[in-house]
Amino acid sequence: MEIKCNGRAFTVTANDRILDNGACYPLITQTYYKGFEKLTPIVSKTLFNRLLKSGAIQLSDQKYKGFGGGEYDLYEFMERS
Repeated sequence: MEIKCNGRAFTVTANDRILDNGACYPLITQTYYKGFEKLTPIVSKTLFNRLLKSGAIQLSDQKYKGFGGGEYDLYEFMERS
């Protein structure tokens, strides 16, 4: 499946995860370079909600552990046949 974030197209599989930290939705398993900076693509709230409603992503059993000891939800992409 291919999604567009930050004006770029990213190919995602069932191994990719989106982090829900309450403020934004980074696609934490993908990166890209802009100049010398390594960046993580940010999924728009509209795209995230569309993916969730269509069943393309679902809440994962895994959790992301933050620096302050907090845990955040991860969403995984579903396999399409």
